[in-house]
Amino acid sequence: MINLNLDDQVAKSVLESNLKRLAEIEEEMEALRKEHDGELVPFAIVEAAKPESDVLHQYFEWDDSEAASLWRQTEARDLLRSIVKRALSPIALPEEGEG
Repeated sequence: MINLNLDDQVAKSVLESNLKRLAEIEEEMEALRKEHDGELVPFAIVEAAKPESDVLHQYFEWDDSEAASLWRQTEARDLLRSIVKRALSPIALPEEGEG
């Protein structure tokens, strides 16, 4: 038998807890997928996560004011990616004799 010190025991406990939570999440996602004709629908995931007791609840920001601010930051990141992508895209120069 392996003799674990306290740090090893804590690490093992945390790992087991995380694996259990992951299995619960996978189970819930699979049930949601089946409920929606084989598709994972974001709206259904959010609805399922609303109860505080749901395994998915902790992965969402439920304070509407904070959530709105975070969403606007996501929109800003999308805008920045779009601008950077355009700036880095090669510019088509007219061929000689054109334009």
